[in-house]
Amino acid sequence: MVIGEALVPFKLKDINGEICDSEQLSGKLLLVIFTCNHCPYARAYLKRIYELNTNFKPRGISIVAINPNDGEKYPDDRFEKMPPFAEAMGLENLYLHDETQEVAKSFGAQRTPEVFLFDKHRVLRYKGAIDDSWEYPDRVKSKYIENAIYALLKGNEVNPQETQAVGCSIKWK
Repeated sequence: MVIGEALVPFKLKDINGEICDSEQLSGKLLLVIFTCNHCPYARAYLKRIYELNTNFKPRGISIVAINPNDGEKYPDDRFEKMPPFAEAMGLENLYLHDETQEVAKSFGAQRTPEVFLFDKHRVLRYKGAIDDSWEYPDRVKSKYIENAIYALLKGNEVNPQETQAVGCSIKWK
């Protein structure tokens, strides 16, 4: 996806086996996070994803995490491993399974974690990294996704609109 492109609606199964329809996510903004269970980069961001959910859900931001990885090649990323992983790591937001990988492909996602932020009209306004220090949260200088969310909530343009996501490559079928 390129900045300015509209969200392609999707329906995916959540960790409870229920279908999540992106068109029913009614938040002021929509944050989609591609992540997984096994990747050390994704694991390093779990607390920060939890904090994003805690800080922004009360402000009307919809946040969903999507696991796009091939669970056959990477058994830790199988659907049945997602619910306990999400619970054990305190992942409160919706955790969805992209079994066919079609959603990840439609987004052009390449890494876990990688984020995509959509405005109230579901137009892509930011994509890339969560921040600038995956390994050391105390060394973060630029909170890219937080800054993008605040900019949109204030009615401002996002700057930067795109950064390079750092993480494991998506494990394609």
